[in-house]
Amino acid sequence: MNELVTKFATADRFVDAAAIVCDETRLLGGHQCGVMLHRISGPAIVAVDNIPGLTDEHRLWAVTKANWETNPILQNLRARLGPIGDETLDRSAFYSTAWQVGYTGAEVHALAIPVIGPQGWFATVLYGTLAPCSVALERDLAMVATHLSVWCTAHGVGPVPDVGGRCLGPGQHRIAKLAATGLTNPEIADALGISVNTVKLRLKQVFERFGVDNRTELALVVLDFADDVPDGITRLPTVTITRAPREPKRPRRRSVQLSALRRP
Repeated sequence: MNELVTKFATADRFVDAAAIVCDETRLLGGHQCGVMLHRISGPAIVAVDNIPGLTDEHRLWAVTKANWETNPILQNLRARLGPIGDETLDRSAFYSTAWQVGYTGAEVHALAIPVIGPQGWFATVLYGTLAPCSVALERDLAMVATHLSVWCTAHGVGPVPDVGGRCLGPGQHRIAKLAATGLTNPEIADALGISVNTVKLRLKQVFERFGVDNRTELALVVLDFADDVPDGITRLPTVTITRAPREPKRPRRRSVQLSALRRP
């Protein structure tokens, strides 16, 4: 597994690490793999897969609240928060749902493993094998998922916040992201070419907007580890990346002069 450690060391983003998991699944003899990064509220915000027969319709459905609520695998994971295999999965219910949303691939034997970090369950690895998973292969696939968990912990990856309508101005957003990654006020000021006092003022506004007291809490509501992934579907040589559409920004209310409201 030293070679696998070396591979993960090359990953800069979550989607890169997830692609390594998918590629390694094939090398170990697995048929397919999908990796989902979840929001704090549960639904996936990004998914990386190498699944034959998975249509774009199905991929986009996988990053919806509907999938989170109705997918039998995710339901089972919520109930026991441990590896899920054929012994606990109702395959007929699973494939009935999959076919309804456009799946055209083979009926595989599933192995689902929750990726758990300091903040709890935040990602899911879904393996598929054409034959029932052997003990040796199940062990190897579980080890790959463990390597992903270790990589995520080392890079601070956790559940993606549901920011909703709590929008920040451009300057506040830049400062919030830098502060959430651990930069000090002087370091942020140097990076953005502004004064330390400006950083302090805007950071105070950000803390008040999100109701947090420190940078650790700020990271939980600001850092989006799929922020650099385009919305929709992105195809790479060995995997496909699906990113849930971002919520549209609310337009700022324009101030209206009282004189404009008066009748002539």
